[in-house]
Amino acid sequence: MGNKLNLCNGNNPEQHEQRLIHAKNSPGSPPRWSEKRSRFGSDEGMNFDSSPGEYDEFQISQKNKIVSEHCTPTPSSKTEHRSTRVLGENINYDNQVLPPKYPVSEENQFFNSRRISNLNLIILSDGPMKGSCLQITPNGLKGTDRDQQDGYTYFGSKTGASSASENYGYSNREETDFVIPKQESGNAHGRHFYIRYDYDEQNYKIKDLGVGSGVFMKLDYPTPLRDNHLINIGESYLIINLISTSQRIKALESDTESDDDDSFKVDRGDDIPKIRIKVFGGPNSGQVFYSNGMDTDEIKIGRSNYCNISINDEVLSKYQSKIYYDFDLGHWMIKDGGDKKCSLNGTWLYLNEEYTLYEGMKFKAHSLIFLVK
Repeated sequence: MGNKLNLCNGNNPEQHEQRLIHAKNSPGSPPRWSEKRSRFGSDEGMNFDSSPGEYDEFQISQKNKIVSEHCTPTPSSKTEHRSTRVLGENINYDNQVLPPKYPVSEENQFFNSRRISNLNLIILSDGPMKGSCLQITPNGLKGTDRDQQDGYTYFGSKTGASSASENYGYSNREETDFVIPKQESGNAHGRHFYIRYDYDEQNYKIKDLGVGSGVFMKLDYPTPLRDNHLINIGESYLIINLISTSQRIKALESDTESDDDDSFKVDRGDDIPKIRIKVFGGPNSGQVFYSNGMDTDEIKIGRSNYCNISINDEVLSKYQSKIYYDFDLGHWMIKDGGDKKCSLNGTWLYLNEEYTLYEGMKFKAHSLIFLVK
């Protein structure tokens, strides 16, 4: 067996080049080489052995190039590396962005283009702190008096405020970091929602905690609907229920539906979940609408009489939002506005699950509206 030399374990690159030149000019059979690159960099490097074979100028140049890549420090301008990788992105050894390995959905493309490193929340709604900026870091809210820097920022209300300054803004209690005005939060005391930093995904998450009237995000793009999603438009709320084919068949077999109610009749070959939309609050509270995804292209919601769900609310636009089934994605979707423009006051989704914050996102808690920057 031939002697092996490992060239990427801390040796001087100039010595490597001298060995290569010496190997070329030495009598007898020149060494044959093989490249062996470590997954993480340079632990294994290149090995040479003295078994027979040709050793030409091209091989020497390739060795010098690889030795330089692994063992020679390069200028800082050429050592820029991405600290985060976006969904679907493919990067080669030269840090070049290649076409995605797999298709990236419209939702992921939206998030990738609006990633944020430092979170600033601008208060848009009228009040004493309109235009104020809340700075949130991976450790939590800057300026908070809450003892724990655990990566969470809690928004909520408290009781027993001793001065007017404690009714709004930064909290000096342990429960919350930011106090929602008492007149806005009503009698709901405690933590209403939180924002935290996700170190694995390197982004910020928001989630409602079920206290108060809830935190809602404004829809900026077509969003997949899930069972029990809650939508706010004007003074009304829409409860979304998705009923799978198996659930409807089970309901029919157990005779839970009345004989004259054909809203749950199914075609066993149809895998599209049926959608049930119930309105509560506002002038049309109690209205229910069903669709199987095949009876209409889209469900229009708004103030116009031409809408499938018409709500007599002056706060709403004529075409406030629409719900439709996307056969490519296999999901029911909701989109704010009509085909050409968004609604005036927005369509809002209740955040009962963790949701990723992005640049330009708006969310509201009670009547406070925040803008993510």
